[in-house]
Amino acid sequence: MHFEKGTISSASFLQLLESIPVATLLVNRRGEISYANSEAESLLGFEPQALINKSIETIIPERFHIKHSRYLSTYFDAPAKRKMGFGQTLYAVRNDGKEIPVEIGLNPFDLDSNSSVVVSLVDLSVRQEATRILINSVALAPYGVLLIGQNGKILHVNEALCKSFGYMESEMIGMSVESLLPERYRQHHKSLRASYSQTPVMRTMGEGRDLTALHKDGREFPVEIGLSPIDVDSKTA
Repeated sequence: MHFEKGTISSASFLQLLESIPVATLLVNRRGEISYANSEAESLLGFEPQALINKSIETIIPERFHIKHSRYLSTYFDAPAKRKMGFGQTLYAVRNDGKEIPVEIGLNPFDLDSNSSVVVSLVDLSVRQEATRILINSVALAPYGVLLIGQNGKILHVNEALCKSFGYMESEMIGMSVESLLPERYRQHHKSLRASYSQTPVMRTMGEGRDLTALHKDGREFPVEIGLSPIDVDSKTA
């Protein structure tokens, strides 16, 4: 959601924040929470109004306080709409002391001529549990399965796949998926992968054709390949 300066009254703006179905805080330049919607109070386990005027560090694990204080100061020097800690796992602290994984979005807004930032918190607990279940299912599959990121790097493999290709799991993580293909197919596969990432759908690869993969020892062997897009920790794989 994008907020334009001067286009909305303070009261209307706070009503808008309350209507957002995502935990949302309004934080001023001093790092004080000036507003928290009911979704934020529910997610963080606070009574209504209990977060008002508290430091934002109330909901941040203590080990991150110093780093966050510097980050907040730097942010207001050059405020911009962005995700916080992109690519990292971030945590918030509930009122009961429990830490929860969250995705944090930042959106600057001047309220009554005071510089503030709208902070959105998305609970990743359910998503991470779904990822854990998926990884466990992959590990137990009797056939080879690998998860590949949009950059073509291998994120996860199961034991069956390692046996098929002759690699240790530790060797395969981070490898380019093209490393598992005969040299003559690699360049073309890169373009196919880029195209697939634009319109990912579940399908069989090279249907009606004989496909081969490359073993660690250099020999080629026939394979059947199925593709299925999934979201793993907010990233398509």
